[in-house]
Amino acid sequence: MNLENIIWHSESSLRSVIQLTQKMNSLMCLSFIILLAIITFVHSATVVAKDESSKLREQFTLLSIGSTILKPRECVVEFYDPEKDMWSIFAKIRLETNNDYSPFVFNGKLIIFVGEIGTFEYSNEVVAYDLSKKTSSNLSPMGQKRNNVGIAEIDGYIYVTGGQGDGFSVYNTVERYDPKTDTWVLMAPMLTKRYFHAVNVWEGKMYAAGGLSGGIKSMNSLEIYDPKSNSWTLGTPMAGNRYQFSIVFADGSLFAIGGNWLNMKSPQGERLNLSTQMWSNISNTIENTIWSEAIIFGENIIISANMNNYHELNPKTNEVKAIKSKNIRTKSSKSFLVKKSLVNLVPQVDEKVTNLQ
Repeated sequence: MNLENIIWHSESSLRSVIQLTQKMNSLMCLSFIILLAIITFVHSATVVAKDESSKLREQFTLLSIGSTILKPRECVVEFYDPEKDMWSIFAKIRLETNNDYSPFVFNGKLIIFVGEIGTFEYSNEVVAYDLSKKTSSNLSPMGQKRNNVGIAEIDGYIYVTGGQGDGFSVYNTVERYDPKTDTWVLMAPMLTKRYFHAVNVWEGKMYAAGGLSGGIKSMNSLEIYDPKSNSWTLGTPMAGNRYQFSIVFADGSLFAIGGNWLNMKSPQGERLNLSTQMWSNISNTIENTIWSEAIIFGENIIISANMNNYHELNPKTNEVKAIKSKNIRTKSSKSFLVKKSLVNLVPQVDEKVTNLQ
């Protein structure tokens, strides 16, 4: 090989190396651009999710509804301002009930199922209190007199499940209320009679869990209602038997939080992975969650316990932080999210009590 050929081959090899280096640099640059795009997308999605969560918190207020031990017929309604971390008394409503009643918030109205009117004597009366106008009206009564029921809303209908009847009766019956026609109809009954049970809705289906089946026998069973087929199916039972507790859906899981267990040993909280259908304990829940209530607020779960104490649980990290306690200690409190646009959020400054007839 002569000198010219050697030089030519050397230059060719050098060009190949340069071209290869350029290609590698291009690939590395392309990979870097793709990685940067992925990071940017994930970050943007996270920011959007947080923004949406913040917007949700801004658009809604948290209502707590319950009665005091000394005045069981007086329903106290308070609302929470997360920006000020402050509770304000919204209304005090006197009910024609002996003790327990079941509240539910729907379309800007507080729906009260009157419940117990005497010792082991119950009512089928239903009263609506307009949270904006602060006026009340009677709705059509349910078909059955019942108390300590489960209540949920699906597609604009209100479902009332189970409960106690006169004497020592326990129901598995389900009634559906149509607000457009002010009428009730019987739906397919639950597979198990229960009261003091927890009810919530996920992806258009109603979940009913735990409760008492009669006397002091608590349960861990879970059943699921499909309104399209008007039928119930069994779900994966909880690890512990519990009643007077709450179930909520967050982070791809069903959370069962708090409640009573009598002599049954049960964790303070547990979660069902909806993909694997496996239950696991929640390690960092709140103590003294008898008569507890839980509700999703933004990305977190607001948990009430011990009559007026409130905490916020992050379902992804299990971190818990305390938030401001209510002004008045109420038992059997129920919490609801309500659109601020549907509520006349003027704090009550006097001791006026509204009577519901």
